[in-house]
Amino acid sequence: MPGYVIASVLVDSTEVGPVTSYSFTHVTRNHTIAARLLDADDDPGDRGPHGSISPSGSVSVQSGGTQSFTITPDAGYVIASVLVDSTDVGPVTSYTFTHVTRNHTIAASFSTPTILASAGPHGSIDPSGTVTVPSGGRRRSTITPDQGYAIGSVVVDGVDVGRVASYSSPT
Repeated sequence: MPGYVIASVLVDSTEVGPVTSYSFTHVTRNHTIAARLLDADDDPGDRGPHGSISPSGSVSVQSGGTQSFTITPDAGYVIASVLVDSTDVGPVTSYTFTHVTRNHTIAASFSTPTILASAGPHGSIDPSGTVTVPSGGRRRSTITPDQGYAIGSVVVDGVDVGRVASYSSPT
C-alpha cells in the first residue's frame, strides 16, 4: 500500500496548509474540517490521487494572458473540490485564469460518489447518512413514515420527486 502525505487541510472552506492537527477554540457554531491526501509519489500541484489536471506542472503564461485547465477524475471517482490559490471553488471540471499578472496555484481532490440521505421528523430513510455509491452504480433508498404519518414529499438534489416510498439513484 502506498504512503500518503497531507496535501492540504480545509477548515470552514479555507485552506490552513498541510497541518497534522487543528484545534477549534471557543466554538459557538458548526465547523467543517477536511484533509486532502496525496500518494507520497504525487506532485501536489499537479494531481491528486484518482484524477488529474491538464495541463499539469508549471505552466508559463504571458503577462496579462489567459490559461485554462481541465480537471478530470479517474473512472469510478468524482471531483470533490478544486482549490485555486488556496480557495475552494467547488467541484468544477475546468477553470480559467484571466489577465494573469502573478503566480497562481490550482489543485484538485477526488472521491468516490456519495449520497447524503436524511429524513425529517416523523420518518426514516434507509440507508441514511453518507452512503458511498460505486461509479455507475445505483443505490435504492426506502422511505418509511412513523405510524400515524404519511410521506409528505421526497426531495432529490432540490427536486421534489413526489410521495414515493422508495427511490433509486440514477446511474
